[in-house]
Amino acid sequence: PVARSLPRARAMSRIGQQPVKLPEGARVTVESVPPPTGDLLKYPMTPRLWKIKPRKLEHDFGECALVHVAGPRGTVSTKLHSVVQVRVEGDQVVVSPLCGGTSKCGMTMWGTARALIANMVRGVTRGYTRELEFVGVGFRTALEKGRLVCRLGVSHDVIYELPARFAGTVTLAVPSQTQVVVSGPDKQAVHEVAAQIRDLKRPEPYKGKGIRYAGEVIKLKTGKKK
Repeated sequence: PVARSLPRARAMSRIGQQPVKLPEGARVTVESVPPPTGDLLKYPMTPRLWKIKPRKLEHDFGECALVHVAGPRGTVSTKLHSVVQVRVEGDQVVVSPLCGGTSKCGMTMWGTARALIANMVRGVTRGYTRELEFVGVGFRTALEKGRLVCRLGVSHDVIYELPARFAGTVTLAVPSQTQVVVSGPDKQAVHEVAAQIRDLKRPEPYKGKGIRYAGEVIKLKTGKKK
């Protein structure tokens, strides 16, 4: 007898198929917006795909979903790809691909969209925090008029000013001269600001002096031995 190949089952996203539960105080609204013109894959979720041109028309499903999440700690919004559909059903948010699991783009964006919504829900309810430590002799910082004035072993003070696009979203705090706490409801903004502050003086590999994340382990190199 001739062996017959069984039809391949549609792949399921283990993360995407799980609904996002809304805690008390969180509200989610979804509105449809026109897709970006030109490159259909150009959206804020994956900047590395901005230069990739679509090869098939299956990536374009019309309007995109603009998701707004509001809670006690603020409001966060993001635009999702048109291949993903977002529905609010009672106290949970359900994400599903419009392609039915037949396109690679749809399966890729399914789990990504669900993770982004879950991060926004957590951000507006519990918030995100990133702590940094100043390690080194004379390394310290102070908060003056919303700016960080850092002394990092150079002849002048290094000043970090919060970018305008993060105003009202990210908060800076200095509990001590060697600690900086970055907090806010937007996970991407909090981690981006923390990375910018760390870039002012990255930890050097011999003594570990510089700005590091709290709990970060610096792998030190062995210096020259006499």
